Amino acid sequence: MAHMELNQEAMGRIQKLIEANFTGRDELYAAAQSLDDEARRRVCRRLADHLAGHAAELQQIVTACGVPPAEPLDTESMAHALFELAKMNHGEQGVLDAAAHGEQNLKDEYERAIDATSDRRTESVLHRQKKDVTLGEEVLRGMIGADEETLTGTQGQEPAKDENKPDEFRRA
Repeated sequence: MAHMELNQEAMGRIQKLIEANFTGRDELYAAAQSLDDEARRRVCRRLADHLAGHAAELQQIVTACGVPPAEPLDTESMAHALFELAKMNHGEQGVLDAAAHGEQNLKDEYERAIDATSDRRTESVLHRQKKDVTLGEEVLRGMIGADEETLTGTQGQEPAKDENKPDEFRRA
């Protein structure tokens, strides 16, 4: 990658974004460990792998500017405790909700970095990565929705019609 120039605010935002991606990676790995369903575990691990790739790509941008890149923070044990607590209090839905909330926070960091960046190539990378994070959040929220449908028995079904219910159960 050729030498690049970023203003101080953009550099600071990208450094924070590197840390946030590594933290998000750790959170998603912790979420995967807290889930019982193997398919959901795989999804969380895959999303975590993507965030690790995002952090590495952002580190390359920072390095191309001649600045040492941010390194991962040590958040692994804290993330694991957070997701175990979420599971204990709210089951797998709580784990997925906490993971989706983490993705939402990461999207907010991307917005701040995009707003601070004037370099087109860097901005393009940030937009692409933000789109990936948005998709990850949607996938996690979709798994929560699938859980709610399963719990309420409405999976793929139309709601029952009022006329099939006894009078005392019909909607007013």
